[in-house]
Amino acid sequence: MPRTPSSSSVITDLTYVHEENPVKTEPLGGSDFGGYPSLERRNNSFDIKEQMNAYYGFVKRNKPGHETGFDIDDADLFEMEHCDGIVVASAIFGNYNMIQQPKNISEAAKENVCFYMFVDEET
Repeated sequence: MPRTPSSSSVITDLTYVHEENPVKTEPLGGSDFGGYPSLERRNNSFDIKEQMNAYYGFVKRNKPGHETGFDIDDADLFEMEHCDGIVVASAIFGNYNMIQQPKNISEAAKENVCFYMFVDEET
């Protein structure tokens, strides 16, 4: 969870939503880590509007990455907290996808974005 909201020319009201006991409602997709959004809710999340909800099933404690169901090394958390730009974090669970190196990253992104990839033991 960000400490302070980011400025946006579109989003005026962003609400963080945590579902304590997410329920799988569709046969494919979802996880305890990120919740079980319906395909409709997932598709709607890509349509940027003035008022939006951000679901965060992985944050179960006061500090993301600690006792959350997906713990992050203290060294990695320290680096993420001290990134001077934007943090982009991706994760793969259950050996579902192949890890790929980011491509076509602009010079501005290289200077202002910190990229992280997290994988589970199975992957």
